[in-house]
Amino acid sequence: MSLHSIYVDDEVFAELQKRATALKDTPNRVLRRVLLPGERFIELANRWHDETDHLSSPSCITDNGLYLEIISMGEAVIPLILQDLRERGGLWYQALRILSDADPVPIEVRGDVPKMKEAWLSWGRDKGYIKDSV
Repeated sequence: MSLHSIYVDDEVFAELQKRATALKDTPNRVLRRVLLPGERFIELANRWHDETDHLSSPSCITDNGLYLEIISMGEAVIPLILQDLRERGGLWYQALRILSDADPVPIEVRGDVPKMKEAWLSWGRDKGYIKDSV
């Protein structure tokens, strides 16, 4: 399994440290239920990428249980999906359409993955989900 990092602001980092200290003696089976949404997202997204990045079938990629579990986390994961899309790519477009009830991809560029990616990242910046323009 590959590991990836996500950058968080100082306030979120302090909260993570506080929770980690409080939970240091908690069994792993309990920890999974109390992860912050960002932590849970990273865990699921890493596993989803590991299981699907080598696949060529879009339906196999988006029908994956991990992908569906990420969608079930709700609107709060939109910024995390956009960050993952920016950094690693992946077929996040269906999840973003479901969670945002939007589709910024013009019909004429559907199927052109780099242009679809840029349309969603631009949308994320416009909506305030992406704070920087990197």
